[in-house]
Amino acid sequence: MHIGTKLRPDLFFTGIIVLINGYTNPDGTTLLRLLQKHNGDVEKYETTRVTHIVAQQLSTAKVNIYKKQRKPIPVVKPDWIVESVKARRLLDYREYLIDDVKENSS
Repeated sequence: MHIGTKLRPDLFFTGIIVLINGYTNPDGTTLLRLLQKHNGDVEKYETTRVTHIVAQQLSTAKVNIYKKQRKPIPVVKPDWIVESVKARRLLDYREYLIDDVKENSS
């Protein structure tokens, strides 16, 4: 746990940088606001800063790319962000992995 989260438990997304991939529900603007309110951030492109990719679903091509990576970035459903905010804490992302890439991420 980061020092900031001990003093400010509402900042539970500290250190979390996501890439929002395609259409999501809730939309990307809502996810951005939720993340930033709790000290997370969003990248527009897949950079070395990105810790998680948020997607409703992935194309077959993207699934194949992520499955071939040695250390793939976790691809999670938007519910991970929404449910973490509801719980007021960072939930285990592994419960929210996209099914198509689940077996390769951990």
